[in-house]
Amino acid sequence: MPLPFGLYLKKAYPQEVLATQYVREHTTIPVPRILDVVPFWRDQVYILMTRVPGEELGKSAGHIRNLSPRQLQVLEDTLRDWFGQLRALEPPDPDAVCGFGGNGIKSYRIRHDEPPFRGGGVRIRGDGLLSETVLGFDFIPEFDVLNYELPLLQRLRGRVYTTIWKLSRRLGRGEHAARVMPLPFGLYLKKAYPQEVLATQYVREHTTIPVPRILDVVPFWRDQVYILMTRVPGEELGKSAGHIRNLSPRQLQVLEDTLRDWFGQLRALEPPDPDAVCGFGGNGIKSYRIRHDEYVGPFASQKEFHEELVSGYEATHGVMAAASHSRPHRICFTHGDITPHNILLNEDMRPVGLIDWECAGWLPEYWEYTYALYIRYPRYKEWSDLFTRVFPQYGVELEVEYDLWEIAAPW
Repeated sequence: MPLPFGLYLKKAYPQEVLATQYVREHTTIPVPRILDVVPFWRDQVYILMTRVPGEELGKSAGHIRNLSPRQLQVLEDTLRDWFGQLRALEPPDPDAVCGFGGNGIKSYRIRHDEPPFRGGGVRIRGDGLLSETVLGFDFIPEFDVLNYELPLLQRLRGRVYTTIWKLSRRLGRGEHAARVMPLPFGLYLKKAYPQEVLATQYVREHTTIPVPRILDVVPFWRDQVYILMTRVPGEELGKSAGHIRNLSPRQLQVLEDTLRDWFGQLRALEPPDPDAVCGFGGNGIKSYRIRHDEYVGPFASQKEFHEELVSGYEATHGVMAAASHSRPHRICFTHGDITPHNILLNEDMRPVGLIDWECAGWLPEYWEYTYALYIRYPRYKEWSDLFTRVFPQYGVELEVEYDLWEIAAPW
């Protein structure tokens, strides 16, 4: 749809956005500039873009035979240059035939108008989220949707969120060092990494675990984003109950049963690779147990991951760690930051939400348990006993981790 001021509005699939932006960034081929992308129906989007000056070959020349020899030569040379630039781009896999994010391809030669999705990848959802479920190792060559040249309306929203954040801080909202800002109307604004967006949406789509609903995602600094999300009703376990020992036997049993169900749903999700330890899209993982505020990995295997845990201390801790690290473990989807602050309870002390998915990823099956006890074992006995009942089979792994915590230096 042509619009005033040299703009066009197009209905299309997200793959076209990714491809257009990629070509714009990595070649000199003149392509439209993407100004905004908005979901409108199923997995399709509206694309607001600039008009590239010029007229279609079929309209301007009528027929290629109407071009003069000189014009035909210029056309040939230009096309040869453009296709040469495209063919010089490095593929994510030397033998795979796919679209961006490891998705399918759209070809009128094969299927006339089917969407180009065949599996996981970056998708645009009807609820306004740009990047959602990544079921496999996505590859978006050398750029991420959320880090790329920002569309005009994204920049405007980013400025609005920055203003709201600063104003809320001046009004005394939120803690000084906190990355989450409570807003009116049951909303929260959070500074985070795109991985948390992907993990939260993935859990929301594939489990019944109550998590925040993502309303908007806007880049704001380097590889971080603003996340506008709904508030999950409830209060942090550490605030509502004060201490887990203050729960009645019945309340404690409900908490245990609910956590067992939630973790069971997460562990039932199929990993993209049966041995790789990674985050979404084959990216690194964030863990305060390993590096306090940096991503580590990804690791092609559990062996590589376990080598990272004892790196520099192989001589003193290698044999001891082998008791756990040599055992076969499944790769499971893991929250990765279970604390009393991330479990929400209602007034009856029933679990009603699980929040803060920034450390989520595909990790060895014992990691959810050992990280939940990180720093709290063995002092916080009631907490440790609760999670040992939920995960009774990882005693060896816990003892190894407990010894490794002495040498762990995440800061």
